[in-house]
Amino acid sequence: MSKIICEICGTSYPDTAECCPICGYPQDISAGLSAEELTMEDDSGKGGHFSSKKKKEIFDFDEVNAGEPDDGGELYSGDEDEEDDRGDQPQNHNTFAVILLTVLIILLLAGTAFLFFRYLLPNLRPQEETEPTVVTEQTVPTETTELRIPCQSLSLPGGGAELSQPGYYFLLNVVVKPENTTDELVFTSGDETIATVSADGRITAVAEGETVIYITCGDKQLTCPVTCRFEQETEPPTEETAAAQTEAETAPAATLLQVELKLDRTDMRLMVGYGTQLKLVDCGDLKPEDVEWRVEHSYIAKVENGYVTALQSGTTEVFAKYGDQEVGCIVRCYS
Repeated sequence: MSKIICEICGTSYPDTAECCPICGYPQDISAGLSAEELTMEDDSGKGGHFSSKKKKEIFDFDEVNAGEPDDGGELYSGDEDEEDDRGDQPQNHNTFAVILLTVLIILLLAGTAFLFFRYLLPNLRPQEETEPTVVTEQTVPTETTELRIPCQSLSLPGGGAELSQPGYYFLLNVVVKPENTTDELVFTSGDETIATVSADGRITAVAEGETVIYITCGDKQLTCPVTCRFEQETEPPTEETAAAQTEAETAPAATLLQVELKLDRTDMRLMVGYGTQLKLVDCGDLKPEDVEWRVEHSYIAKVENGYVTALQSGTTEVFAKYGDQEVGCIVRCYS
């Protein structure tokens, strides 16, 4: 194989190459010289000097790129390694791109499958299948409301009832345990000719006598004694009685007992439907019947000869007057 010398840079390269590997100048075979011609000695005697000079000036591309033999006995070729590296780089980039694209496709398919099974598939089911479940859920609360809570005990803090006039009433205060019992509280009168009782426990006097009110709640029962003792009604005033009353009113104050009017209390609490007696203290022979009684708010409480009865919740004041003296007692009614 002959070599060509580049006319531009003087590089020696094989004649099989189309151009100079250094400067890229195309070969001109007619103008080139072979490497054998350069090594030949000149017949004129100057050839040895000339040839050695030529060898120093000519750049041999193959000699420079020739490598040392490795352990396997093969020569290292820089051009071949560069070509291999240049060929591997695009191949490596393509492999990485294919792997990345595959991973993205797998993630996309997985996300699509999750969305389909999570949101789309339940909506595709027919609605008729869910209707029976809704009906069964609505029947659960009805079962709990039908549970029976039995009454465990009954008590009557106020004790028995005492009524002093026909038509007077007394409200029973019954304590039921537990408070949320489902058993109904029922009131029954033992003798309705003496006293009647309403569904809310209001006892009304009818005639004098004694009877019993039965209080029932479930399998528990309680009794409340009722006593009706009426005061005698006064006859309508005649001319004589009217004149006597007028004389008594106009009688001088000296006829009144010389006492200091005083009550046993000045403030008290009273449950609605219950009554209590206000007593005179240190008044000698003075009786409650001899004192004039009045109440500030008659719709909250009433008083008769010092006996106070609470009618409804509220606060009022009961007054006792004797002669020119008048004392009062605050009454706090509660239910």
